[in-house]
Amino acid sequence: MVVVWCEEDIVEFCWIDQDPRESYIIEEPQSFSYEEEADYIPIYMQLDPEDLPMEIGTFLDGECKGATVVQDTSAQICAYILESQGGSLEFEFYYGGRAENKVIREYYVYDPETSRTEKGSIQVENNKDCYYVSFKDEPASKPEPVKLEASNYPNPFNPITTISYSLPDESEVSLTIYNIKGQKVKELIKGTQPAGSYNVSWDGKDENGKDITSGIYFYKLRTHNNEITRKMLLLK
Repeated sequence: MVVVWCEEDIVEFCWIDQDPRESYIIEEPQSFSYEEEADYIPIYMQLDPEDLPMEIGTFLDGECKGATVVQDTSAQICAYILESQGGSLEFEFYYGGRAENKVIREYYVYDPETSRTEKGSIQVENNKDCYYVSFKDEPASKPEPVKLEASNYPNPFNPITTISYSLPDESEVSLTIYNIKGQKVKELIKGTQPAGSYNVSWDGKDENGKDITSGIYFYKLRTHNNEITRKMLLLK
């Protein structure tokens, strides 16, 4: 992420050789109070699309250390937990009323050094540069596909991730990777496939076999009458 601080309000800006873009306003959480500091540790989160709260706060020893407004199934909290502290991080989901809030003490934690995901909690003893958690449960069995679906695991990944998708009927299919500028990185699938579930691995290389840099990427799944776009994070 690139943050640009300006002395005056700018209505629109543009990267070199690109069209101007409208300014993007980040919503501030209204349901959690915490003290901002000069620096923070980002917590990247994957959320269950069937259980999306309005806001999420993270707590250490009962004190809120950061919060965010939820916009989709991927979210980030700037957690002010820079000093070495004992205890584990808890998360509180806000759904619109305090009586509906849910406190989550166990979740899935991804370790980019081992590429393993385990259920547990983040122990704030030796701080890392960032943390990755998921609140999605893996289904015990996969039902027959009834609609077009796509997801990838792990996410974040380094350098390999597996993109899983389901086709409800036979169709012309293309699966393509794009960078955050919308430029094509690599086409993984192109052709006709029957209805069913599929898994495709991507090794973080472009069409020329070169390793790409860390950052956010998108994969787009297209069929004859529909398309899905999802984002993923490559961390090196």
